[in-house]
Amino acid sequence: MQVTDRNFIVFEGPDFSGKSTLHKAVAKRLREQGVEPVVIREPGGTELGERLRKVILSEYNETVHPETDILMHMAYRTQNVREIISPALKEGRWVLVDRFLYSTWCLNVQRFLDTHPQLPDLFMALMPTVTGGIIPEPLVFIVKTPKEVRIQRRDARAETEGLDRMELLPEEIQVRIDASYEQLEQGPSTLVIDGMLPIEEQVDFVLNAVKEHNEKIIEASKAKERLKEEINKINEVVKDEPSTQPSIEPDFSEDQIEDEFDLETTLVQYAEQNIVDGLFDEVPTAELEETKAHYKEVAIDIARDIYRL
Repeated sequence: MQVTDRNFIVFEGPDFSGKSTLHKAVAKRLREQGVEPVVIREPGGTELGERLRKVILSEYNETVHPETDILMHMAYRTQNVREIISPALKEGRWVLVDRFLYSTWCLNVQRFLDTHPQLPDLFMALMPTVTGGIIPEPLVFIVKTPKEVRIQRRDARAETEGLDRMELLPEEIQVRIDASYEQLEQGPSTLVIDGMLPIEEQVDFVLNAVKEHNEKIIEASKAKERLKEEINKINEVVKDEPSTQPSIEPDFSEDQIEDEFDLETTLVQYAEQNIVDGLFDEVPTAELEETKAHYKEVAIDIARDIYRL
């Protein structure tokens, strides 16, 4: 299988949805095909990340403030990006990550909005620094599994291995987390997988989606080169004929090839329609609209900065 610089894959979903199983299965399939992927599980990753994982998932006798939780998650993720993800992507390797930004948004931001409305600002302000302008952005696969199945898996785990701090969250919080993941299903570079499919079919879905994604990127690049060639041909003809018209200078950016590859526009639209509008379901008021407008500006700025468009 050909390795390209677009093979940055994230597996997301609520606890016990099957994302970790899929994460391992995709890595196994790639190895069978002669590709050695870089595999990361969050929380964790680097040596420091693994230490933070133990802290994050342990129960505490003291109150852990939501801001503290977010900062701990962003700390190990910064290490992962700097030490593992970015170097691997520059080498053209596959990177498979079990949880990434979506998890922090759903588990550590959204569930506290009623009491800590400032958390989206903290999360979005940290993202550009944490991700370090990763290019390309990851393909995110959300594993969607019926709640009753996830509860059965949780109960089975509790009997055999016990549950960590996040897996022990109350039902009312789990409902909010589930709703947050549903809001993100329409996000840019996001695909939903039926968690009830046989695992091999899920792996096929992931690898086929990556292949199709890469083919689109390759075709866009070829289209850009063809257009440049045509413009150069026109300029050569113009040079041989007297004319007062200026020559045509190709001036392209990647998001000018086709609308479907306009990443900035997609991110901005997603920030407006999903992340921001999804935060508020109250009856519209002048004060609410002013608050939403603020969050939209923050989200749009972060969307541009995070991938350095």
